Amino acid sequence: TKKPTILGWSRYCHERSTVREIQGWFQGTAEIGIGIAHGGASGYSEMLECETAAALDELEGRVRDHGRPDLVETLNLRVRSGGGGVHLIYRCPDLADLEKTPGNEVLARHADGTVKIETRASGGQSIVPGGVATVHPSGRPYELIGGSFARVPVLAREDRDLLFGIARLCDEMPEKVVRHRPPGGARRPGDPKRPGDDYNERAGNAQVLE
Repeated sequence: TKKPTILGWSRYCHERSTVREIQGWFQGTAEIGIGIAHGGASGYSEMLECETAAALDELEGRVRDHGRPDLVETLNLRVRSGGGGVHLIYRCPDLADLEKTPGNEVLARHADGTVKIETRASGGQSIVPGGVATVHPSGRPYELIGGSFARVPVLAREDRDLLFGIARLCDEMPEKVVRHRPPGGARRPGDPKRPGDDYNERAGNAQVLE
């Protein structure tokens, strides 16, 4: 499955595995997949996933419209998941300067609330080609469809932030309407009169003095 077989695997987001460890993991079995533990240990790698080809087309179109076709070209390391989504994998070493390394994040949803674009970052992992097809529930393998893991793209933090901002523009969820009560409980037009309001409107000075 997509669940890592190694207990406590998340430590490898911050601590590089050794050759001996890797040899031990693969010894005596071929029924495993391969994943990247994202974070500092992998050069601050991250993965941005567009859940459908249409979502990827929209994101790339918006990036180009923003005048950054070079950013689309830079993000050339791509993996198609068993579910048909596309993973864009890159490194952002500038994240080392932050006090806290960013984690997984949903950047956009479809109108029905399902995920449209999301990330796997520090504390998260993503599956890559090289394992058995049954890792994904669909039974389809993960496929390398662009670029090379020998040359992982590198993004400056400014470009990463721009990419995330444009991805958020792909969100289809309706804006939440926040209703506020008038200050001091003031009555709005059309509200039924409260007893006190009715008295204040009809009472004259003589009645008040009584």
